Amino acid sequence: MSIASTGGVTGTLIGTILPLLPPYLPVLFVLSALWRKWGLALISAIATALISPAFATLQSGLHAAADEVVGIARLIQEKDYVSIVTQFPVPSACGVLGILLTPLWAHSAATKHANFFLFRFMVHLPWGLIVGAVAVASTSFIQHTYRVPFDFSQASEMLRRPWVPVEEVHLRSSGSRVGYTIGTKDGWFVMLLEHDRSVEYILSTDVATRKVCTPRSSQPQLPLLPLQGAVPHTSRACTANS
Repeated sequence: MSIASTGGVTGTLIGTILPLLPPYLPVLFVLSALWRKWGLALISAIATALISPAFATLQSGLHAAADEVVGIARLIQEKDYVSIVTQFPVPSACGVLGILLTPLWAHSAATKHANFFLFRFMVHLPWGLIVGAVAVASTSFIQHTYRVPFDFSQASEMLRRPWVPVEEVHLRSSGSRVGYTIGTKDGWFVMLLEHDRSVEYILSTDVATRKVCTPRSSQPQLPLLPLQGAVPHTSRACTANS
């Protein structure tokens, strides 16, 4: 019995990668900018503003980033570097990376013949501090606005979510089911249940109704710069427990 037809390896890869693109586009922008891939950085920045789901407005994101930068600066003045790393791990890592990469970018006449990284680093330290500060501010803004899921469990949850809508299926015999339809063939209705990812086979004749619904753990978000007239696609909340 065939559970579901697939589009081969290509279809599987596309179905796996596509859900990860919107939330991680901001990371692609930061990495592209740090490595001076300006074309890719511009494309990823535009895609981030138009596609990635935003959890804060531009103004609130800027305010939150400014407060975080001030907090990091205060900790630097107090020489409390442990608190910086523990409280702001991602912005601090990006800041240090920006400082270290700046000497490698430099091609001034004073250093083009120098082969020592330390010499380049000392000469271009002021520029490195500026780049590091910009990297910290940009990363803080991205974290507050887009909530990039750096937690492995969150990324794993996105990968486990099939590239099909959630449905609430009402049965004639025993209540309802919430999950993903992965096959309807040979008189069977095959569902991947939302709550525990188990597969359940249901007789097609036992299916009364099917309705697309939105799980309580998944709320649609608009991008930072939504297109004119764009509204989030919403459906009624799923009411069944399994």
